[in-house]
Amino acid sequence: MKVRNKGCSHAFLLLALMPIPQFIHLVRRMCGVLEERLFQQCLDIVLKPLKQAARLGHMMSDPVGNLQYCFTHLVSYIVDMPEARMLACVRGNTSPVTTVMYKDFGDPHCHPSRTAATTLAQLASIECDVLDVDQYFAACECFCLNGVSHPFWRDWPLAEPSEFLTPKSLHEWHRQFWDHDVHWCKHALGATELDFRFSIIPRITGIAHFPNGITKLKQVGGRAQRDIQRYIVVVIAGAADADVVIAIHTLMEFRYYSQATTITSITRDKIRASLQEFHDHKDAIIQNGHRRGEKTKQVLRHWHIPKLELMQSVALSIEWVGSILQWSADTTEHAHIEVIKDPASTTNNHSYDTQICQSLDRSEKCRLFDTALALCGSTSEPTSMQQLGRETNDSDSESSERDKDRSVLDGIWTSKRKTTSFFDVAAWLSVSPPDSVPRPLRTFIAGSTAIHLNYDPSLKHVPIDIVAERFKLPDLRGALGDYLNREGNVTQDFHTFGGQRQSPLDVHLPFKELHVWYKVRLQQKAYHDPSNIASTFTVHAHPPDRLLKYGRYDAAIMNVDDQWCYESCLSDTVRLD
Repeated sequence: MKVRNKGCSHAFLLLALMPIPQFIHLVRRMCGVLEERLFQQCLDIVLKPLKQAARLGHMMSDPVGNLQYCFTHLVSYIVDMPEARMLACVRGNTSPVTTVMYKDFGDPHCHPSRTAATTLAQLASIECDVLDVDQYFAACECFCLNGVSHPFWRDWPLAEPSEFLTPKSLHEWHRQFWDHDVHWCKHALGATELDFRFSIIPRITGIAHFPNGITKLKQVGGRAQRDIQRYIVVVIAGAADADVVIAIHTLMEFRYYSQATTITSITRDKIRASLQEFHDHKDAIIQNGHRRGEKTKQVLRHWHIPKLELMQSVALSIEWVGSILQWSADTTEHAHIEVIKDPASTTNNHSYDTQICQSLDRSEKCRLFDTALALCGSTSEPTSMQQLGRETNDSDSESSERDKDRSVLDGIWTSKRKTTSFFDVAAWLSVSPPDSVPRPLRTFIAGSTAIHLNYDPSLKHVPIDIVAERFKLPDLRGALGDYLNREGNVTQDFHTFGGQRQSPLDVHLPFKELHVWYKVRLQQKAYHDPSNIASTFTVHAHPPDRLLKYGRYDAAIMNVDDQWCYESCLSDTVRLD
């Protein structure tokens, strides 16, 4: 998943260019039916070799170069809601993965899955000429079918629309949050109050800031929607009804749990529990008049929200295909730009298909040529006498060669923007000779967190009492006394915070001055994949001054224990609120 979802891996190839027809039928809806039929027929032709391999099997080479006898099962088809309905052969206001109708989209339970056998049996029971589009479309109405008579998956072994139409976080969760959750909060607080609360949130490095609020934003992308989700619960807390806050909070928990890279049965149960808790408190949204029509501004007394119904299938989909994050539409949309839009921009607006294929072919040849040159250069380096004299067995030699080739390929195919690993820096500093690096260390590891400070502090040799006054910390001297009593004056460990202060406010300390840093950078590893280094978060602690009237104090939830506390934190990295 980590390799496939990276755009720089070039893991997606152009399979086919679909035609964009213009039909001359007098009824516009019938033109849509004809377009859907043509699209399904094109898929039927293009995917025929894969369906044949699913039935009979095919010899394929794995990443190591070994031949494997493979069967191509249709696992995921990444599309948005309208295309999902088209592929499932159902009409609008109908779920593409379950048998539920729009009036029951708000039910607190999951409806039966829409199986391939059910849809094909309904199509077979329609006694009407398929070529008579109007009459056939009318005959499909009783089954809520869209008029497509031959879906492409009808002869694909084990293909189930309810399974391969996997949930999409971009279209179904983040967009649903922007279209519905934000509007509920807007009506709960008022647009002016909501914008004001967003505007006074302190800036956090790495997360978007909204100085003018969010209600007047235009063309909000997925990144901005994710950043707004980080703030929304804190923004509405204390101003909206308690049940409304719980409903918004549980939906946020649902999204965070569902986006985990590795999901266990415990996490799956939490996903279901979060969604169930939302349904237990959702009536408060309507009772307080927060769910309103976008145009009429009238209170809506129903839950006809298709994306809300699709959330019921998330836990079931995880059992079928694993983590939902690996089927992200972000990757496919980026691939569409790489293999369609960018090559099309180099054409002369004639014979698009030929020129696009030629452009992709040239780009691929250039990448392969660069790869060959890099590998040739890595193997042609002279071998030192020390390496010749070193006694190594064949397996170690082959392993080192593979690691060397892998590092060369990573340098070519991976992103040029590398994330600095403070864990590696701290490990190197800890084994360095005492006189070779400055002490105390500015980069060190506390449990599962790497902490990095700049070499020069923001304030040098400042008396303790002045620091306490500037940062409004009247018990600073007592806190330092407690720290020395527990940890000593040379350790860099963390201890449990809380409890009654043991040292008096005027405790005697073996030092009189402090070095103060206004910011610290924190980094953690992903719990499920320790080789994946998360992005660095910068936490600020700045006293009031001429530029910052009220100062700047960031809050961070940080796990300093090697044991991951999923119960208290919703993500496997440092979360800033």
